Amino acid sequence: VLAEGSSVVADDMGQKLFAERADEALRQRWHRIMRNSAPTSVAAALRAMGERPDSTATLAGIDVPTLIVVGEDDAITPPDAARYMAERIAHARLEIVEGAGHMTPVEQPQRFAALVGDFMAGLDVRER
Repeated sequence: VLAEGSSVVADDMGQKLFAERADEALRQRWHRIMRNSAPTSVAAALRAMGERPDSTATLAGIDVPTLIVVGEDDAITPPDAARYMAERIAHARLEIVEGAGHMTPVEQPQRFAALVGDFMAGLDVRER
């Protein structure tokens, strides 16, 4: 990225971020956003993701209502990975969104907002 620019990541990730049936205009818009991101910022984000420790063991310690939303066509964090997380978090609710990839809130914004709104509405803030 630092040597060749952000297009390297934009070209590679574009196909992985969205469901196969995602609108081409949406894909192109996000390709432009990624392509125009500062290479130093993209490199820092990639470095941070690559160096982060495995925190799988911490999932069992989460003791608050948790919503996990994943696109059914997510190639980066597939539904099975989301299901794995949900099974290890005591109060987790898993929602798999049809017709969405990794960018679920972008691809299916109404569905995503409805899921989050429904989840939030069901919380009893007095519990904590």
